[in-house]
Amino acid sequence: MVSSPAAAHNSILDIVSMDLANILNSIPIPTSSTLSCRTSGATFHRGNSIRGVPNLTVQMSREGGNVGSRMLQTIWVMECASSQSDRDVTGKLQRYIEDIPGLLVVGKILSRQAMPFCSPGSNGSIARSLRSSELKTFAEWTSYANAEEFASVIADGFTWFSLMSVELHVWVRKSGESKIKMDEESHAYGVRLRLVYQP
Repeated sequence: MVSSPAAAHNSILDIVSMDLANILNSIPIPTSSTLSCRTSGATFHRGNSIRGVPNLTVQMSREGGNVGSRMLQTIWVMECASSQSDRDVTGKLQRYIEDIPGLLVVGKILSRQAMPFCSPGSNGSIARSLRSSELKTFAEWTSYANAEEFASVIADGFTWFSLMSVELHVWVRKSGESKIKMDEESHAYGVRLRLVYQP
């Protein structure tokens, strides 16, 4: 009936992915080196603790023993908590840590809304209206956003999405540790974007 703001979700991931790729490309590695890094989204992971598709991964590859073969090692996993709870994302990251021994960094992206959406309830006027209405086209749905594709979408008095800020949280594996510990000592935090909300 109502889709999540996938474009808003992806635009945040695109910026983070581009920044990571630029940083990795700036590392001075000799041209003769067989190492390279690749930043990508939607890379399927199947392990003992979790089967999933992280929103963003960084994989390091090097030439293998066989001609033309490459060995991939996931070194960074990031999840976006726009359609999942912060707690669920933190739990998923912990399971990725358990599954991937060479993991160096895990991170989560938290989208903060200026005005969190409000569930209309099963008997509310919007619920009744949606049950009896036809599916809106993309143009019809975005017309609620006042010419901005994914600004505040208000229908029947309910705000569906209004982005205020994006928080980035990362945890790194400390030197000498066998895996990442999601504690305060290995945690870094920053606000990537802050918008002023005025009702």
